[in-house]
Amino acid sequence: MEAADRLDVQELYARNTWALDLGDADAFLDTFTADAVLQMKRRYQGQAQIRSFVDDFRSRDFGFPRAQHLVSGLVLEGDGDHCQGRAYVTRVHRLPGQHRGNTHLMWTGYSLDLCVKGGGRWRFQSRTLRAWEGEIGRQ
Repeated sequence: MEAADRLDVQELYARNTWALDLGDADAFLDTFTADAVLQMKRRYQGQAQIRSFVDDFRSRDFGFPRAQHLVSGLVLEGDGDHCQGRAYVTRVHRLPGQHRGNTHLMWTGYSLDLCVKGGGRWRFQSRTLRAWEGEIGRQ
């Protein structure tokens, strides 16, 4: 992959997590292709199902809006049109009203992703998120 594509894919990951943590469904959906699959405990396929995930996340998640998803250890392999990515994903939660010791770890895991470039932009065609347990790295 060219350096410019690597930077663009890194930006894709950042835009995806910022959008989710802010509860911005439109921005979150903009990081996925129209037929994308988001696989976690449940499988969400297509924009309508992925939007329902974000709406549920905003309304039901006890950590929202004070939690952040942190992506690190990003490994990208691919060419100028397709890319496989894997990354560590950590979720932390800020406790309100405290100045020190105000953050606790909510979740650790990883993502296995397929990114595609179309119309000059990178998007997720599939994102699979798993807890850091069991057989690590398998879809």
